[in-house]
Amino acid sequence: MESTRYRIQLNDATQGVGFRPFVFRLASTLALNGYVQDSREGLVIEVEGAVDRVAQFIDRLACEGSLAAVVTRDIDTSRTRSHVRTGIPNDLATCADCLREILDPSDRRYGYPFTACTACGARFTITQRPPYERALTTMRRFEMCDVCRAEYETPSNRRHHDQSIACPACGPTLSLPIDGIVGALRRGSIVAVKGTGGFHLFCDARNAAVVARLRSRKACDARPFAVMMPSVAITREYCVTDQDEEAALTSPAAPSCCCGRASCPIWPRMYRIPAGSSVCCCRTRRSITS
Repeated sequence: MESTRYRIQLNDATQGVGFRPFVFRLASTLALNGYVQDSREGLVIEVEGAVDRVAQFIDRLACEGSLAAVVTRDIDTSRTRSHVRTGIPNDLATCADCLREILDPSDRRYGYPFTACTACGARFTITQRPPYERALTTMRRFEMCDVCRAEYETPSNRRHHDQSIACPACGPTLSLPIDGIVGALRRGSIVAVKGTGGFHLFCDARNAAVVARLRSRKACDARPFAVMMPSVAITREYCVTDQDEEAALTSPAAPSCCCGRASCPIWPRMYRIPAGSSVCCCRTRRSITS
């Protein structure tokens, strides 16, 4: 059987999204040899094996890449070096698998707000300098427990090489219970929550007085604050959205979006802004970033 060997270089942001474990699993499935590693020029893959299987590998690499990785379809298989540098990927909304764990009373991460995997969670906001390695992030002082370490080192696990991996036994914890935070918000308080990537200021968006107080303290009289919405259906009650905005809100990145303001009595009371102004909204399954 004729064999071949390729050196493949990807210049997209593939760090922190589980792409290396994906390459490992794909190569193992096709019985190919080689290695995958990060470099200053990008992600480098050396793959060797039967000609037809290597061809399958390259095709599937472009079509089946990790959900969060944006992989170019023009894969460089030459031996020349590119001058493009890799970057740190953006933070991603909590994925469905992690949400199931957070909401499952029998799971060890039940109710744990810092749950993440290679398909979701903080990346950019916790990185102090590249490359994206745990020792260079704000997670460096949290030593993994034995269970998390096993997940981190198992190629078939979705937390393989997840630099933000954590659990209640070894990761960051809340100094105030969730119920206490909710109670403070309902009483009209402004709550500062320190996450893995910095501080976030929260208040009840339906309370005009506390919104005005927050605006005064932040000296932001007109700039829209991000309003967390539990679903697209609820968002439509307060905002005028189009297909692109709704697609963005439900995407893995789940960015904050500036949407048109719907005719709803809450907006004039809260913001003192005219009809037709924009509202910055995001899903509640994603942290608001400044």
